[in-house]
Amino acid sequence: MSFSFSLNAVDVCRAHKSLHELVKDKKNIDEIKEFLDFLSEESKIKFLEELNEESLTPLFTAICHHQYEIVQLLVEHGADVNYQTPENHASTSKTSILHIIARFGLYGFLDLIYVPHLDLDLQEEDGRTALMNAAQEGHFKVVKWLCENGADKTLKLNTIFTASDLASIKGYSEISDYLEE
Repeated sequence: MSFSFSLNAVDVCRAHKSLHELVKDKKNIDEIKEFLDFLSEESKIKFLEELNEESLTPLFTAICHHQYEIVQLLVEHGADVNYQTPENHASTSKTSILHIIARFGLYGFLDLIYVPHLDLDLQEEDGRTALMNAAQEGHFKVVKWLCENGADKTLKLNTIFTASDLASIKGYSEISDYLEE
């Protein structure tokens, strides 16, 4: 399927149903770009915010499939970098893309998703922040990036543990020491 200036309603409907599939593979980047450029701003936002059966946006899907160029394209076109999964989500309630990036140490995505309105302190249902995820998993580069860009080191998980505490419990003293500075 190629998006060209001869797009019609049938092509748009096909693209709509497959945007989550298209973002999984970087070979589709030109097709995605052409499609997003074709849409009005209002329509574009609807496509970028549409949830798949797992309650994930196309941006979330692209990150989960490690599609750096596509993530950058989606952010440039207005994808919501602060989207959180619903409270009744099957895996983790209120998880954001930043939580996923931090949890798995996907440092390369951080500058791609950074926009002035990125909320570095979004909390999952239990109060966990991206900084806590990165600290607990030992991802020092992610911890440092989050702190340098303004993440709050004082927030607590379940009103008890800070990111530094979580790093210390897991044996990541370098991270714990950095967070205590």
